[in-house]
Amino acid sequence: MKDETLHAYLATWRKDKWMMVELYRFLNDKDDVNFEVLLESFSRYYCGSGPIYIEGIEFRAIDNVFLATEMNGKQRLMLSAKAVLYDSSNVKLFRLKPSEQSRFGDVIEVLSQPVVRIKCKIDELYLSPDIYYRCYLIFKLSEKCRGLHCPVKVRGPLHRSNKVIKNLYLRSPNAWNIHDIDQVPKQREDGWMEVNVWTFKTKDVQRMFQGISVNLKLISYEGTMSGLIVCGLEFRPT
Repeated sequence: MKDETLHAYLATWRKDKWMMVELYRFLNDKDDVNFEVLLESFSRYYCGSGPIYIEGIEFRAIDNVFLATEMNGKQRLMLSAKAVLYDSSNVKLFRLKPSEQSRFGDVIEVLSQPVVRIKCKIDELYLSPDIYYRCYLIFKLSEKCRGLHCPVKVRGPLHRSNKVIKNLYLRSPNAWNIHDIDQVPKQREDGWMEVNVWTFKTKDVQRMFQGISVNLKLISYEGTMSGLIVCGLEFRPT
């Protein structure tokens, strides 16, 4: 993992009475994988001077986090909500829901929060080189959702000043509200909705350890993003 630093805050109880916390995700595309992790900065505020017992490290396969296909001879990629939503396991922010309509089997419903952060890394093998891609949020709104009538602003990774790069709608707006915003949701054949959240050229985006870094923030102008159900992200060549 070279010099990458990650922060793991939430541990969960196992049935065997041990606790576990996710350290890293990686693609096993080689015969041998060298795995080295340094754990540091345990806070004494929580543990005092008591010991921390480590039983071992477990490697688990992650099923259905992405689907790779071809479109007009170019790579097309779809990632699950669990793979792209930052801190997706936080039960205060998100609710994991089984869904027969999702090809991944699970979707994630956003709870009462004004900001949704999308953060993931894509192996360059899954996107065609030196072409433009559009990144689509695949989503629905729950029947109980009463908000998200206003535009949502998107902050993207290409602007270090973190300025707003575009506005988009998660509900179809009235015609007189879209003259300055062309990012409106569209119905998909699979029953989900999609909206373009980012357009980029593969050779121009930030890379981290032979991967393409995706780091977006969706921010509600009014109210929260509660009721947004995320199926995943899709990367399609333009």
